[in-house]
Amino acid sequence: MFKKLFKKSEDSTKSEIQEIAMNCLSIGDLFDFDLTTWEVVSSSQSDYDGHIESEWEVRGGVDSRTLVAIPDGGEWNYQWLEEKNLSELGLNNVMNELKSEKDPEENLNIEGFNYIGYEAGGGIYKGSNEERPFLYWSYETDHDHVLNIIQWGDNEFSATIGMRVNEFQFSNILPGSGR
Repeated sequence: MFKKLFKKSEDSTKSEIQEIAMNCLSIGDLFDFDLTTWEVVSSSQSDYDGHIESEWEVRGGVDSRTLVAIPDGGEWNYQWLEEKNLSELGLNNVMNELKSEKDPEENLNIEGFNYIGYEAGGGIYKGSNEERPFLYWSYETDHDHVLNIIQWGDNEFSATIGMRVNEFQFSNILPGSGR
């Protein structure tokens, strides 16, 4: 009888470990990428006329990046991006073209890489308690580097630059306290 009262049931000793997919990250989740542990600090989505991409702002040490998950026929493609302003990238001429309602050049040279334009359009950014329309121009190199130029209004511009990455490059995905 004494053993029955204090015996642990088999169900309580087994902990349920659920694997977290990279395209299902939540605020507070942690993962390792490129020898650094990163924490998800915010999440948002961009809607490109029904094509939804998930985005997470992540911090690792003093650095911050944006991880983008792009659905592609049942698979997921990822971009690892750093936000920059156009001046930092030497693209003041692009900013001037956009202000005068011209499209930017199809080929841009940044830090020795030739970026070739492959897509442009509009979308709606859906973040925490806000929705904002934007226009974008996307560029790529032969080496999986990507550049996205974003116009938020008549005089508000930003850019993200980085590279395409594979899901296998991420490891040790741990749930945050919000799960």
